[in-house]
Amino acid sequence: MPAAEFAPIGGDKGLYAFSRFGGYFYAYDEERDDGKINGVCLRAPVYLPDGLPIRAFRAHVRDADDGADISRIELYRAPFRSTAGAELLAATRTEGGGQAGDPSGIQVVEAPSVAFPLVDNGTYSYFALVCMDGTENGSTLRLYTLVVDYGHRVYLPALAR
Repeated sequence: MPAAEFAPIGGDKGLYAFSRFGGYFYAYDEERDDGKINGVCLRAPVYLPDGLPIRAFRAHVRDADDGADISRIELYRAPFRSTAGAELLAATRTEGGGQAGDPSGIQVVEAPSVAFPLVDNGTYSYFALVCMDGTENGSTLRLYTLVVDYGHRVYLPALAR
């Protein structure tokens, strides 16, 4: 899912922008009255094919800032007919300034596992949550896209001799 699908969580006062030419979301900082630096949390619906297993969850990001991170990159499911809260399916994050030897900070981060991998659209809705720190000009920390890999059912014909 592209970064354009994301919107800030209601009430989030972080400073953020979407680069329509670069196709990414970023947050920039502003020192608040309490001395904390702003960031932003964004969410987006995730549409998955019913009945298939989720195989992997990963994000394409830029983290070229040793002092700021994308602290939450998460996939959830929320039940339709229950007062229970959303369940975390997969999570990853960035740490530090990118991968060794790559000053651009472009990286792919992947969740180590997926809980409740079977998609059930009749019982749950699915969404992604991303929280990122603000950076001075928004250029060193970016969300490009999230990817959910899922399995396909393949039926082969039986051959008889």
